[in-house]
Amino acid sequence: MTSLLGAAPLKDTALLSVEQLARELNDDVYSVREKATEQLWYHGTSALPRLREMMRSKNPEEAIRARELVRKIEMGLFPDTDPNLLAIVEAYPDALPSEKDRMIRELQNRRAWRQMLKLHQEENNPMVRKQYLDTMQRIAVYAARERLSKGEHDEALELLKLAPNTAQSLLALAHYHRVAGSLPTELREAAARKDSQSASWRLALHRAAGNMEGALLEVDADKTPLLAAALAALNGDPLPWLQMRSSDTRENASRRENAESRSIYARLASDRWKGNQMDPTDLGKLMKMRDNRSSQYRRVARSAFFMLGEHQTAEESLVDDAPMMAAYYLLLLERLDEALKLLGTSIEEPCSEAWVHERLKSLDEDAFENFDDSDKVHSLTLMAGFLESRGMHELAFKCFRDPCLDFAKREKRAFLNFMMKLFNDNESFLPAPRLAIRLSAEWAKDNEERWGSLTDAFWAGDDDSYEWWRLLGKLDTEASRAKRLEVVLMLVRRLPGEKGERQRWIELAWKRYVNTKDREEKEDLLRRLVSLAFSSGDIELSEKVWDLRPEDMQASYFWRQQVSHLSARGKWDAVCKILLEQVKMMEEKQGASINPAFHAYAAAALHRAGRINEAKHHDYMADLLCLGDSSMAMQIALAYAFGENYERSRLWWARAAQCTDPAGNMFPKAIAAYADSLLMEPSGWNLVAALNEVASCENIEANYYEPEVPLTYMRMRLKADTYRALCRLNTDRRAALAILEKSHQNYISDGVLADFFFPVLRLAGLTEDHDRWFELSWKHFSHVLANFPDSANTLNTTAWFASRAQRRTKEAEAFQKKALAIIPDHAAYIDTMAEIQFAMGKRKDAMIWSQKAIMIAPDETELRQQLHHFRTDPLPR
Repeated sequence: MTSLLGAAPLKDTALLSVEQLARELNDDVYSVREKATEQLWYHGTSALPRLREMMRSKNPEEAIRARELVRKIEMGLFPDTDPNLLAIVEAYPDALPSEKDRMIRELQNRRAWRQMLKLHQEENNPMVRKQYLDTMQRIAVYAARERLSKGEHDEALELLKLAPNTAQSLLALAHYHRVAGSLPTELREAAARKDSQSASWRLALHRAAGNMEGALLEVDADKTPLLAAALAALNGDPLPWLQMRSSDTRENASRRENAESRSIYARLASDRWKGNQMDPTDLGKLMKMRDNRSSQYRRVARSAFFMLGEHQTAEESLVDDAPMMAAYYLLLLERLDEALKLLGTSIEEPCSEAWVHERLKSLDEDAFENFDDSDKVHSLTLMAGFLESRGMHELAFKCFRDPCLDFAKREKRAFLNFMMKLFNDNESFLPAPRLAIRLSAEWAKDNEERWGSLTDAFWAGDDDSYEWWRLLGKLDTEASRAKRLEVVLMLVRRLPGEKGERQRWIELAWKRYVNTKDREEKEDLLRRLVSLAFSSGDIELSEKVWDLRPEDMQASYFWRQQVSHLSARGKWDAVCKILLEQVKMMEEKQGASINPAFHAYAAAALHRAGRINEAKHHDYMADLLCLGDSSMAMQIALAYAFGENYERSRLWWARAAQCTDPAGNMFPKAIAAYADSLLMEPSGWNLVAALNEVASCENIEANYYEPEVPLTYMRMRLKADTYRALCRLNTDRRAALAILEKSHQNYISDGVLADFFFPVLRLAGLTEDHDRWFELSWKHFSHVLANFPDSANTLNTTAWFASRAQRRTKEAEAFQKKALAIIPDHAAYIDTMAEIQFAMGKRKDAMIWSQKAIMIAPDETELRQQLHHFRTDPLPR
């Protein structure tokens, strides 16, 4: 006989039968009744049916003894259970809430999952039940995964049934039935039930089956309005969600101003979705918030205008409130005339020595201490970054040299902080490391102390970069300090070098490693090379050093890094070996460490290696162990995308969205990711629009904590409007085209427009409008390039627009060759060249370029998706 959790036999002794012991429980002799009770306990689960009958006995003692035995056995307590565990469980019902907290933690440490779940199920104190509700939901899933990974399905099912009766717990149980194949039976039985819980169970079953229509019919909108609204959105209707948010209160948002702006936003977004004019009263309220004396109100109102696609209104507010942030925003969107005007210059003369001097002369030693410094500080860093990003290195040096040297004489500490901001990409909007290096060298010359101050400023806390800088001086004694600064940034791919320059320095380091006899130096060099290989995505170097890693370093470099690099080279059998080892290690552990995504990664790799039968097992295990967990479903989706299995990936994005808790932080991420998986699927376009509409609404509050310009979230508006318009083409073509035209105007030079806007217009048959809008974007970029012909990013963005529009591809190819001559090993630029080749009908060349991009950035899943696109999609006609 075994315990419910599959324990070993309780006692090696001959036992009387259950029936005989049941009779003895009525014996007149107390000792006989006691012995019968003990032996029935030893029988464990096999005695449960008879004991449940005895619970209804007219003999009070017999009923009490049976009830106690049933409770113990169902609790997973047996004669061989640890006495300390027995004592905790026995004492728990009568303990004070504070004592229960300690007991719960002790049970958790003992991994007493069943006991925890049963005690929570029996808990009479509503406050205590609520306190541990989320914990018990998670524990039920952890415990079930533990059992399922060992093939113990009956035990797993029992644990899932012990979970609190919540939507997420029911969903986990329903997902188990889906994988086990029993979901249709459960649906039939649930349909015949009329009790109060049957609708909740049917709802969970429909969600697990991916039947959102069925789920929507079962949900009680009065009791669970959030879930009802989420299911409506997943059926393509965002209006219930927007209606619910339109009456938002302070309780539903972290700040009063967020609640107010979101409720107004939701009403206005509803108007837009319906195709109506936005309500003037609500617009007026939002305008008042935009012009409020409180900066917090202004900020959230501005975000709402951006998210509604009312960019001009939002931009006016941004210029008034944060002109340098506005300039940065405009620079990102290639609206350079407007950006430079805010900086006080023009395209004809973007910068001058007098301009720099004027801003530096009034700054003191504290001016550059914080990121949130004055507009003068931001204008200086923006200008430096702008000039460097446009390839105007000589103009930048000419304008900044003398003013900065004068500034250094007057304010050394402030000068060093200024150089640090220009040098580090996490300290300013647009870094200018080349300019920082030239100005630093001009100031420090051969002064060792000054160079020490500079390197301290550049690499505070970054010992690895500083040590590389010192090492480079040993590798080439002729290299200047300034050159070594450049090389360190080249090594980590923050700066481009001449073709082959980065590799030359790596070979010098490798040669020194091979030749040195000094054991300490050899170990140090190897550590640096290993670190560089993985931090910079250098596949060739990682293959060189992987097997040489010192033992203490082997655990410090995550196996995913090697998997990423090997898969980029197409070595899928080697990837399978590593991933299967990880699955084995995971299965040897227990509880929360069991991650279904490990199985998904293994399955994806096995599919790519052609090992289909092995892959099927891991496909099944990933599905089985997920149990309706949205975050796990998202990880599984990413795992299949890693293996270029986009059909399965899309299925898991759908499951992530369909089973996520609409009140959780994961909800807007899950629905936005699901929508992105459907961008090129015409049957899903209404869903893309609806889900982005909801995600936009949910991110109004998130914008409060983001930088002033929520570009990432604004792009959700672009998707919502684009796909809503496409769905309205047959019913209101004029209105649909007006929406598309405004979308193009708002994002005329934003690279995200090219990602999907032009391809989807062609799919919808809007060729004439497609070509007209593309030419407007092309004209905009042509104006920028006429003034800044060496701007690599503009060249790349222009070429990207052309490649995705499949227009002007010859000119785009010329632009991209120039961009790659400026920055030769930029993965995104190389990918653009691949897209150009594909647009020109050159599949083989596209795949070659795409593979080059992956070799530079093996962790970028978008690049792998691009390679799949070039390999499988039909060539343009």
